[in-house]
Amino acid sequence: STGEAELLEVVAQRMLDDEELWIPRSVADGRGEELTALVSRELLKLRNNGKSLGFHHQTYFDFALARAFSKTPGFSISEHVLNNGHDGLFVRPLLLSVLGYLRGTAQGLYEKEAVELISRSRFHIRQLVIGFVGKQAEPGDAEKAMMMPLLKDDADQGGAIRAITGSFGWARALIEEGELLSQLASGEQESCDRISGFLSYAVTVFPEEVAALIRDHWLPRPELDYLSCWVLRGLPKLDDIASEVTKVLAARVDSTQFSRMVHAISEHSPETLPELIALNLRSAINLAKSESEGNLKEKQEKESGESQYEAATWMGVLDHNSHLKPLENILNSDLYLGVDLGKLAAAAPEPFIDSLWPLYVELLEYIAEGRGEDEAPEYHYRDDSIRGVSDMFHGRESLYHAIRTAVGNLAKSK
Repeated sequence: STGEAELLEVVAQRMLDDEELWIPRSVADGRGEELTALVSRELLKLRNNGKSLGFHHQTYFDFALARAFSKTPGFSISEHVLNNGHDGLFVRPLLLSVLGYLRGTAQGLYEKEAVELISRSRFHIRQLVIGFVGKQAEPGDAEKAMMMPLLKDDADQGGAIRAITGSFGWARALIEEGELLSQLASGEQESCDRISGFLSYAVTVFPEEVAALIRDHWLPRPELDYLSCWVLRGLPKLDDIASEVTKVLAARVDSTQFSRMVHAISEHSPETLPELIALNLRSAINLAKSESEGNLKEKQEKESGESQYEAATWMGVLDHNSHLKPLENILNSDLYLGVDLGKLAAAAPEPFIDSLWPLYVELLEYIAEGRGEDEAPEYHYRDDSIRGVSDMFHGRESLYHAIRTAVGNLAKSK
């Protein structure tokens, strides 16, 4: 009723004036019927033996406050905030509730007040308004005009990007505008860091456009691979552009970054993942080979120059094959912690074997050769060991166990 609405506004205004969340019940004197109705509908509530009065929920207070404030002749939320200080208890709820109310009821006035607050307020009020504008799911043209300069300004850029992150409307606006994102993505590393959070959300709703942005601006800069992998972890699908980008990254990042990047892909496109894993594994094997050869060279130099080392080796104290550890670690470890290799092998056994079996055999043969084996490693099914390379397969997600799963599932399907 009109009387109930008026009482809500009176209570909200008194709370604003006193900067108190609980006010004397006497504020409602002469309005007993309205108060009883509002308490029964859980809009207001009483405490302190019925002597104090307050709102049942913060949102009711916000709306009533905005309505009461907006009905004041000649009111201006920007003037109120600027003239009455920025640090009051009710500044934040008043500001946000009034802006929300105006946005829904008086668009022109809302735009005027928001621009005034952004241009004249101190930092934390400015950030409140930027945050309010940025969280809108469907920003209007005037809001875009407010935000775009902030996104280009070094002082406000970080706050503005955080504000729009998670908004579909702002993601669409920046993707369609294009120039600003390209400018930010081609900037210094700090600029790229700033937009990575925004792109991590944007890739979930505009995957092709974000993948193209990474291809054009970040892929030529390997020092930004960690950001590319971080953003692409949310890919909802693997189209042509995303496939191109992920293949390049798979061949040059470590297994940790790779696992982060392909986590979602392993869920929605498991049949495409073995090829990417093979690219990453090839890189890991090459790196391990190089490290192993360096270790061997270093060991040989020590053996040729230190008689004590020779004596220790003769006594069996030192491991002749220690230089092979980098390669053995690939077999023995859960290399791809973010990817369930066993689940992947079960879901896509044929591409898994086609892509990874040749690398697995190559790795075993290289280790056997390094150990001085006369023959290629032999696989013994019963004890799950490989001659000359024993006790290596302990991780439940190791490549070895995943290949066994793929072979078993493929055999069952034939």
